[in-house]
Amino acid sequence: MKNPTDPGTADRAAAAKSHDPHDRQENTMPHHDAHDASPVEPTARTESPPTSLDTLIHKHLGQATSSPTGRSIAPLPTGQLGLLTQHLVALRAGSCLPDHENPGDATVLVLRGRVELRTGAASWTGAAGDLLVVPSARHSLEAIEEAAVLLSVVKAR
Repeated sequence: MKNPTDPGTADRAAAAKSHDPHDRQENTMPHHDAHDASPVEPTARTESPPTSLDTLIHKHLGQATSSPTGRSIAPLPTGQLGLLTQHLVALRAGSCLPDHENPGDATVLVLRGRVELRTGAASWTGAAGDLLVVPSARHSLEAIEEAAVLLSVVKAR
């Protein structure tokens, strides 16, 4: 696991690309605000079929390649309490998720390719199989090469 507080992993990738934060595509990351979180009553657990990440990665990398934003984001099924959210994020090489706040405890599991997680002057590079802990500060994520990541967020109560 790579830890953003470990200075030994910092700053190994190229400079950030600019991105228009108003440029949105159909499938965008939902906004989460810690103050919006309220306790959710548990419901009966339902069975859901397995989700094939390989199939989703293939589909969304194709969509990211043809998208003007260079990205495609798919929400994944999660538990019944609504505290955990997971998204498959596919990025064309050089594209990014622009600077944004961290909505809670979050990690990025790199499934394919290489990405750079940035906050302020610090950055961390992750390759397939690496787990990056998202810092609590504003941050961005850029694809050094075509990439797919699993973003997991546990919202603050």
